[in-house]
Amino acid sequence: MKYLSKNKKKIITLIPLSLIIIIIILIFITSCQKTENINDNNDGRIRIDENANIDANGPDVPEYAVDYVSGERSMIPDGIEDEDMDGMDVRICVRSNWYKEELFIEEETGDPVEDAIYLRNKKIEERFNVNLNMVLADTPAQTGLKNAQAGLSDYELIADHMLAMGSASLQKPFFNWLEIPTIDLSKPWFPSDILREMTVNNLLYVLAGDYCHTHVYLTICMFFNKKLVQDYAIEDPYKMTLDGKWTLDKLSEITKDLYNDLNGSGTADMDDFYGFTSNYHGSVIAYEYSSGMRIMNKTANSIEYALPNEKTYANFQKIYDLFNQRGTYAGTWELSEDLFQRNQAVFMNLYLSFAKTLRDSENDFGIIPYPKFDEAQEKYHTVVNAAATLLAIPITAREPDKIGKIVNALNAESWKTVVPQYYDIGMKVKFARDDESVKTMDMLLDGRVYDLARVYDDNDNGYVYYLQALMSKNNSDIASWFDKQQGKAEKHIATINKVFFEP
Repeated sequence: MKYLSKNKKKIITLIPLSLIIIIIILIFITSCQKTENINDNNDGRIRIDENANIDANGPDVPEYAVDYVSGERSMIPDGIEDEDMDGMDVRICVRSNWYKEELFIEEETGDPVEDAIYLRNKKIEERFNVNLNMVLADTPAQTGLKNAQAGLSDYELIADHMLAMGSASLQKPFFNWLEIPTIDLSKPWFPSDILREMTVNNLLYVLAGDYCHTHVYLTICMFFNKKLVQDYAIEDPYKMTLDGKWTLDKLSEITKDLYNDLNGSGTADMDDFYGFTSNYHGSVIAYEYSSGMRIMNKTANSIEYALPNEKTYANFQKIYDLFNQRGTYAGTWELSEDLFQRNQAVFMNLYLSFAKTLRDSENDFGIIPYPKFDEAQEKYHTVVNAAATLLAIPITAREPDKIGKIVNALNAESWKTVVPQYYDIGMKVKFARDDESVKTMDMLLDGRVYDLARVYDDNDNGYVYYLQALMSKNNSDIASWFDKQQGKAEKHIATINKVFFEP
């Protein structure tokens, strides 16, 4: 299956001179006001020199205030020079099963987000005279890897699951993004945290930006039932969050005694009432990061595991106790979601996208970040589920400079039009139900962290899934687990270091 667009002739409309002058003045004023926070030099562009001495922590890119106001964004020039690419085909290999809609919509549907995606692609096609072609594959990362190893140039861009992209990139089939001179990684449509984390020894093989809005969609958070909070006289979760008092101890304290054996069976089951429910998968992994920790660290000469340490054990004990108290139900995605939707759980862990599922529900819900380890922790943290999309250019791709320019433009246009539609209209208006959730969602996205382990570690040979492995088996012996895993983990991280630090 392919998605092919037809280039249309541009239509030139005559506009009165006075109106043109007014528009130019307004754009100039808005640009001056709004770009002062995103530009560090006169032309508004900050190039990352491919030969620059970028330290192990990644490119020195600026931080930007979280601003999802679509009207303001749409007025900010992207600084990308137009170019006629003579109808070049940009073949993008995407997942056939998950989330291809974030990159391609075949026609306008009336949905604000889908229409923004469709119009984004049309605009880029017409602006640069290219055809954006979607090529479906079950495993795009492996497809791109095999294609590059065979010396074939069937794709200009690969888009796949974070772990799949990380695993494939260890075979070095992709360009180093820092060597693509036509892409400006200092711009706000490329999250600075992922650039810093994923760059090792001046090498950046995988990239994420606002073209991949699954990094918003799949942000892990916590939901609560507002009516049940009121019925059980629970302290306002919004106030606790905004006051910095939303902690693991507070969550345990609130929920531990809320269990109610509704069916009188004497056994905790799906027909009972709980204070807290969670799955054992991505939602559990997020607790590794919500307490301010990382799985891997970088030095100037190597990548190292950052755990286990004293805080690892202290955090694990809090999570283990929370998941094993009587007021908690932990199981599959489906069962946890079902409990929450049937008003049988007050709090639930899941992705931000679940708000869309709840928008037609009769139950009022709230959205807050994961709790902090303790009140001394400076801010709330979370992660994006590993199913979110990363991008790479195969080393066999034709004209990588042109591809870099298109990727830059797609991310810029997404930042200006798609993400505001999804976030402002989709999340803040259509799905979220109160002003407080708007504030906490801003805190949530501002607290997203990235870690090398989320991309380059793996379930069998690394440490990144230690909480999932232990909690799903109700295993409290964390020290023994790390001891047993150590040999495989050290071998795996040696492989990663070889890729980044050896010629």
